[in-house]
Amino acid sequence: MTKQLKFQTVDVFTDHVFGGNPLAVFTDARDIEDADLQKIAAEMNYSETTFILPPDDPRNAARVRIFTPQNEMPFAGHPNVGTGYLLALQPDLIPGSTDGDHLKFEEVAGLVKIHPNLTRGGLIESISITAPQPITKGRTLPAELIAASLNLELQTIETTRTEPIVAGTGVSFAIAEVNSREALATCVVNNAHFANLDSNYGYEGDFFSLLVFFEADDGVLHARMFAPLGGIPEDPATGSAATALGALLAELDTATDKQFSFTIHQGDDMRRPSRLHVKVTKVAGKTAPPILTGSCIPVIKGVFTL
Repeated sequence: MTKQLKFQTVDVFTDHVFGGNPLAVFTDARDIEDADLQKIAAEMNYSETTFILPPDDPRNAARVRIFTPQNEMPFAGHPNVGTGYLLALQPDLIPGSTDGDHLKFEEVAGLVKIHPNLTRGGLIESISITAPQPITKGRTLPAELIAASLNLELQTIETTRTEPIVAGTGVSFAIAEVNSREALATCVVNNAHFANLDSNYGYEGDFFSLLVFFEADDGVLHARMFAPLGGIPEDPATGSAATALGALLAELDTATDKQFSFTIHQGDDMRRPSRLHVKVTKVAGKTAPPILTGSCIPVIKGVFTL
């Protein structure tokens, strides 16, 4: 017997169709076998697909599972922003409970808080999410290997603030800074070098992925994120990498008490411009879990036959 599974898609971190990062959301995944979740995500072939389930704790809004075409993610930014937007827009789809205007999603990495930001007319202007964890930092990586993995000259890798380093707020990324917008634009993935980095410098529980950024004179962070080993040659917008980047820059800043605000432009080199906003609070030298904000636009409503 076939199943008719309803899904919707949204473009995330944009206010117009064909921008941002597409996301597929299966709004009621109770009838989907665990073994089929990964297959469905591979069939959709977006960078991520989410599945909404009833929460384990009825005080929360939902249990949300997130899949790339190749694996399940413990946390990711753009799936939470997009899924939060759809549930805030259509509260009848929420299988659990709301907490005032807030939604809480149960995920592998922990509880993710979702907050819709409304216009004066009551329309959803954007969605803010709080990362499930404060920043954790891992090992540094040789700049020459990062350069080789992107077919860049070694001198384009900027190491003044930090050497390339692994960091995350629920999911880990390698993060590296380049010294020009031109260098960022010319990045070309070398799959063999990515495989080498994964074998020798990878991190437990996930494939090696790399966020590369350049800070412009106006303070805007221009970024690209590559995860070819996970079936994502390049991602137009990566919220979990954005929160890791914002938290890392706050950690590296000498201020002990400060609120940081970062604007990140990603996807421009893919012609999928995305705009991400990250706020990080630092108190007594400790960095709190970052807050990520972005806009969404609905695109498709459909039925998946299984």
